[in-house]
Amino acid sequence: NRRGDAKAALVHAKARRRAIEASAISAGGKEAKRLLRSGGSKAPDFVVKLFCMFTEFPDLIYWDSGRVCVPRPEEKRLEPALAKFFRTGKFSSFQRQLNNFGFRRAPALSTPRLRVYIREDLEGYP
Repeated sequence: NRRGDAKAALVHAKARRRAIEASAISAGGKEAKRLLRSGGSKAPDFVVKLFCMFTEFPDLIYWDSGRVCVPRPEEKRLEPALAKFFRTGKFSSFQRQLNNFGFRRAPALSTPRLRVYIREDLEGYP
């Protein structure tokens, strides 16, 4: 029903705002906050949230020259962080979102201890 959908959207918006404000402590968090509040050509929420995750949880997920890197033993520890930024904390849902934004799993770059996702047009970006 519409009332339930509106309520869920409001709860999600409040959680998103809290996550952004909590991450505003770091310089990266301030940049993410600016991106979310900027008008016009606004970055997609997933991209901004991903950036916030890089700055807030660098030991669980990080960016390396155009690659999203997730240490394999950390996947279970990453789920509470995912729940903080997204509606669900499931790692499989996060993988699906990465795929939707053009990131593909790179088996050649992945190791037993590290899962790597690349997007070719971002290769080499710091």
